[in-house]
Order: sequence, then structure tokens, then C-alpha cells
Amino acid sequence: MMSPDTLLSQIGSPDQPLIVDVRIDEDFAEWPCLLPNSVRRPHHAVSGLQGPAITLCHQGLKLSLGAAALLRFEGQNAVRLNGGAVAWQEANGVGIPFHALPASKLWTMPEGAEAQFASWIVKRFFPHSFAVLAVPDADLPAVSDRFSAPITTVQELLDLIQPLPLSLHHMIETSDPYMPLLSHASQAQAFAICDAHFAQSKEATT
Repeated sequence: MMSPDTLLSQIGSPDQPLIVDVRIDEDFAEWPCLLPNSVRRPHHAVSGLQGPAITLCHQGLKLSLGAAALLRFEGQNAVRLNGGAVAWQEANGVGIPFHALPASKLWTMPEGAEAQFASWIVKRFFPHSFAVLAVPDADLPAVSDRFSAPITTVQELLDLIQPLPLSLHHMIETSDPYMPLLSHASQAQAFAICDAHFAQSKEATT
């Protein structure tokens, strides 16, 4: 069992666990948001997921208990979120409105530092398997059309994170020194730069 406060402390970190959202549709409709690094699965269809996981249902009872037990039977490290989605909301936990997400799970952006930063934001704060396609400016409309990937901006992505964590807000406000470094960095390097500055921002805001 994991508490909402413990999970909150891990959001945005590279080692945050996969969150397996097993809420039924009626419960999901009460708070139609997805947590960072989450996947939605029926409670009986979580088999085969890999890696450390936290199961989430409405109140952290039978569905998440059973789903975590099934994953543990398969040899995975899995626990449930104590109190479920209800407790997560009460703890002011991060949520991404489901209705605002693209059906393709893809966005498009022009290549450069902003796209590198946006890729990091999506990887760390959005549901599992969402991605940013960074392409040359001239190819942006065509790629967006062919991949059904809306053209987006960093600010539009940040507007979807509700509420915006204080540490992420601080990281954005102090971004001037490291943003130029992202322009010529590989994605792995850019993620390492962003992770380091996010860690510093977490320390600065605690």
C-alpha cells in the first residue's frame, strides 16, 4: 500500500512507478483525469504489465487490491494507492483531463529547445505512451496531419497539468540558464538536464 503523499513525492522523477488505473467507467466519470505515467486497464486485464506498479481505483479497495495481487502473482512489484482516486484528489494530486488529450496520444512541435523541454514534460507528467514529435518547421503541418498529432506548445501542455506542481512552476521560472543547453542536446542529454533541474527545484520548494 502506498500513501498519496508518498506518490506525490515521486511524480516528475525518472523512477516514478507505472500507475495502473482500474477505475470502472462510472467512477472515472466522477473525476475524468489520468495520473502521470498511468495506463487505464480493466481490473481483470492487468496481466502482462512490467515493472513496479501502483494500482488505482475509486477508493483503493477491492479493484486495486485484486489488480495489485494479480501483478504480484506474476512476479511484479505492485501495491495499491491507499484511498484511491478520492484520496488523490483530497491530497491535491496531479491529474490530466482525459477529454483534453489527443486520441492519437501524439503532439507535434518544431524542433529545438522548446520541443526538448515539452518532451520531458510529457514523459514525466503525462499518461504513459504519450509523445511529442519534434520535426522541422517546414514539415510541421504535414506531420501533424498524417499522424493526427495536434501542433502544441509548452504552455498548452502545462495548462493541462492540474494542479501544476510548485516544483515544476519553480523549474519553469528558473529555466533561463539551462534552456539554451537543450537546443543541441540529444534527447537523453536533455532529459538528464531537465531531471537535474527539476530535482533542484523540488529541494528549493520543500
